Amino acid sequence: MVKQLSKGLLTNYGRSLAYVALHFNRFPHHISIDELNAYFYRSTEVEGKSISYFKHAVFALRFWFRIFGMEDAAIKLPSIKKNQTLPVVLSKQECKQLFKAPPLALLHQARQQALNIA
Repeated sequence: MVKQLSKGLLTNYGRSLAYVALHFNRFPHHISIDELNAYFYRSTEVEGKSISYFKHAVFALRFWFRIFGMEDAAIKLPSIKKNQTLPVVLSKQECKQLFKAPPLALLHQARQQALNIA
């Protein structure tokens, strides 16, 4: 199972597991799910840790629990919700301005020529 994962992934999982283990001063499989949920809530809502930190820690713990045959614990970890953002939509006027503008390659070339003259 571990052999199939990249070195970078294992390093990141190890770092995340180390943060959790150091916080609780014990191995992750000795920490209750309620304690972990409280830790995640406090980390993100109170301490302002990033959603990226949260995701890495949850994925690392799920992996850890699977290694130790604790599938039920892995399933009980908080779910990671995807942020749903709307795509940027240009107005009709913005589209017209975009199509009227010179290509970026021409602007870049003109800038390079101006720099060479100066």
